[in-house]
Amino acid sequence: MAKAKAVNPLLPKIKLECCTGDYSLCYTYRALKTAEKMLRAAGYTKQESNLLASLSLQGIDATQLSILVFAGLITHHPTITLDEVDEQVITFENMFQFPDYINAAYILAMPSLAKPEDAKPDPTQPE
Repeated sequence: MAKAKAVNPLLPKIKLECCTGDYSLCYTYRALKTAEKMLRAAGYTKQESNLLASLSLQGIDATQLSILVFAGLITHHPTITLDEVDEQVITFENMFQFPDYINAAYILAMPSLAKPEDAKPDPTQPE
């Protein structure tokens, strides 16, 4: 059995303060691809699991929100499942906060496009 790859501690992440538990979003191309592959293996259609189509967040539905949060979590939480995202991370009370967290994580993932005031990185990360 292959050993799981260690997570690069320098990858940018946004701590989710809207839910209980220690969760951080981090978007990478590898995370998007991994999430799409996992979702398709679980029976999601190509259209449902096309994360690149959802990146703008325009008109996303609850399923797409869960999938985007899942994709953002798997880098630092590789064992998390989509069911856990729906049961433990996203709630009816906090669901409207996630677009802000997702956007902040996107900005950190693309530092050449970010302005310093656009996103607040996790304070536990090295500078």
